[in-house]
Amino acid sequence: DGGLGAIDEGYLADVFTGGSHDQWAIGDFKDMYPAGVYRSCFYRPGVDPDVVMGVGIYGQMLYVDRPRGVVIAKQSSWEQPDESVDHDDAYRMCQALARSLG
Repeated sequence: DGGLGAIDEGYLADVFTGGSHDQWAIGDFKDMYPAGVYRSCFYRPGVDPDVVMGVGIYGQMLYVDRPRGVVIAKQSSWEQPDESVDHDDAYRMCQALARSLG
């Protein structure tokens, strides 16, 4: 809803439309999200349109699916940082929830 005044609309537009596919294609996570983009601390996996997520190294995740009107905040306290398989599972869980709710 454009941030409802709590978040700058320009920042939101940048998160959802900025970034470079060319830069992503030469980065470390290109195989994880082949159509992905990273911008302003958020990942756009490029699978579902208008979906972004913020990912913390200890398992935290903020998943925003604008077309479906779904926001998921996942708190976490992993003892060890960044196990990609765990991030993948969390992403798939959020994606499945958003698809079933929206």
